[in-house]
Amino acid sequence: MISDLPGFWRGFRAGVACGLLAGLLTMCGSARADSPQRSPQSDDGPAVAVATSPDGSAVTLHAGRGICRGEARAAIWRPAPGSSADYVPGCWIIVTIDGTPVVLVSFLDGERGTIPAGRLTKVKAS
Repeated sequence: MISDLPGFWRGFRAGVACGLLAGLLTMCGSARADSPQRSPQSDDGPAVAVATSPDGSAVTLHAGRGICRGEARAAIWRPAPGSSADYVPGCWIIVTIDGTPVVLVSFLDGERGTIPAGRLTKVKAS
């Protein structure tokens, strides 16, 4: 029988330990991803522009990097008034596609958006 071999239980214990560790890491990662989303933070910098959809939800583009890397800047998606959804942070860059400037936004919930620059409203300095 295979369980009678000397290395079986040593390998079994190592496999169980690795499986438990992998499960804990996965659980901690998903718990962090499911935590309530944050509203704008000080490291996001000042808001520079907003794009509002017909349902009232909005994407606010910030000047600071926040959680973003490289040339990307912080963005925050705000749900429509009365919605039970939370804020969703993201990152944005501006590029030119077919001669038209557009803002590409990637959010931490996996969604992505393309906003024509003409749809943006500049935020007045406070």
